[in-house]
Amino acid sequence: MLYFPYILLKNYISNILNTLGTLFLGFLRNPLSALGSIVSLTVLFFVMFLSLMFMSFTLQASQSAQESIKITFFLKEESKQYKIANLKAKLLNMKTEQDIASFTYITQEEAKKQFSTVQPDRFLFLEKNLKDQFSLSPAFVISPKNKDIQSLIYYFLHSDFVDIIDTEKLQQSSSQIVEKRKTLEFLEFIKTGVSGVIIAILLGISFIIASFISSLFYARKDEIFIMRLVGATHSYIRTPFIIESILLTFFALGVGWSIFFLLRNIAITQLLLTLSSREEMIIIAQSIQAMWDTFMEIIPFILGGITLFVTITTLITVEHLLQKKQDLL
Repeated sequence: MLYFPYILLKNYISNILNTLGTLFLGFLRNPLSALGSIVSLTVLFFVMFLSLMFMSFTLQASQSAQESIKITFFLKEESKQYKIANLKAKLLNMKTEQDIASFTYITQEEAKKQFSTVQPDRFLFLEKNLKDQFSLSPAFVISPKNKDIQSLIYYFLHSDFVDIIDTEKLQQSSSQIVEKRKTLEFLEFIKTGVSGVIIAILLGISFIIASFISSLFYARKDEIFIMRLVGATHSYIRTPFIIESILLTFFALGVGWSIFFLLRNIAITQLLLTLSSREEMIIIAQSIQAMWDTFMEIIPFILGGITLFVTITTLITVEHLLQKKQDLL
């Protein structure tokens, strides 16, 4: 019973060793082509990892910027409760129609509680020195879906509720949001640019793989001719080329990743050494780790995508060469 699995395993290992031997002989036949392909792919993969790392940072920054775009406005202390209720109803209707993502009403007590949590030293100082005069205004915090909704909110606040809101602080909130929108647009521009770089890298990988497979194909033209004479199918002929292109790719991928990881650690170390305080080091280190975690989550998808991409490129290249040289085979 154990003999049959042993034979299968033996044949499987034998096939792998034969393929590796064929790959090694192929490198010996075309050492310059193989070395050039490895170096070119290593450089492309290194740049791709840098681009993806930068993309993960941009996505994280874009998400943070998007979440921070909130309209905050404070109410006057003499605001009538029915006016506040009307404003709540208006915002609730907008949320129901999905014009805004959310809104929060912060009472005076809640505002004090948040202030004491975020800035406890300053809160105690103000409370001790101002005593009864120390108070915080109630406020609304709104998360608009887009710029059009944001403009609509500012319009009805100034037209219908100007008597209960602090317009000066509302204007300050508006200016801050404008700056955040500009930052978000800049991040979107960067994402588009990085996406273009990644597409260019994929095209470069495709070209290098196709060139490498073509050189191997022509170097083995006589062998392929003999295989076709004895009845070898296109699938049988394609398989070694697929394995060799994947092995070549993953070798270059490993070298590119090693260089990228080494330079990343050096850059992070140098960055942390420039910081003066331990608190800054902790904050920066946590931010870098969060960005790295986001990046590492997509690595399995990257490896799977590269494998599929290289396989498809090899299949197309070999099939094209087989059809092109049909008269020789």
